[in-house]
Amino acid sequence: MSWKRVLPYLLLNVLVSALTTLLVLWLWGRSQSSSSVVPTFQPIVSVTLAVTAPPLPPLDQPVIEIENVFGAGDPKNEVVRLKRIGKGDLWLNGWKLMDENRNTYTFGNLNFISGTLEIYTRTGVNTAKAVYWNQDQPIWSIGETVILLDPAGNLRAQYTIQ
Repeated sequence: MSWKRVLPYLLLNVLVSALTTLLVLWLWGRSQSSSSVVPTFQPIVSVTLAVTAPPLPPLDQPVIEIENVFGAGDPKNEVVRLKRIGKGDLWLNGWKLMDENRNTYTFGNLNFISGTLEIYTRTGVNTAKAVYWNQDQPIWSIGETVILLDPAGNLRAQYTIQ
C-alpha cells in the first residue's frame, strides 16, 4: 500500500475528527446555563502607594505608658505590658522599646488604638495584642529602666523594673 493512496483517507480522518470536536464543544457550551461562572484570569498588577507616616501626637500629650514588666530575667516569661492612654489611632511603626544596655525592639506597622499590648522577649507569632522579640536571652533585669521612644527619638514613656 503506498502513501499516495492512504494520504486522502488520513486527511479525511483529521477533518472529521476536528469537526466532531468542534460540534461537541458547541453543544456543550449551549447546554451550560447562562448563570454559570466562567473563570477568567486577570493579570497581577503590583501597585506601590506612597504612604506618609501619620503625625506624632504632641510631646505634652500622654498617649502610652509602660504599665509593668513581668518575669524579668527569664526569657520564657519576660513580657513588657504597654497601656494605651487617650483615643484614636497611634501607629507604632518605628517606635523603639529599649533597656539601659541599648537592647532595642523596633515596632513594625501596628496601630495601637486602645487597651494593652504585650511585648514578649521569647519567640512567637505576633498578634494585635502581643508581639514577640524572638530573643533566647533575657533582656530585662530588676532595677533597670525601660524606655519607649517614638520614631523621632522622643521619650514617650519610661518604667523602672521592681
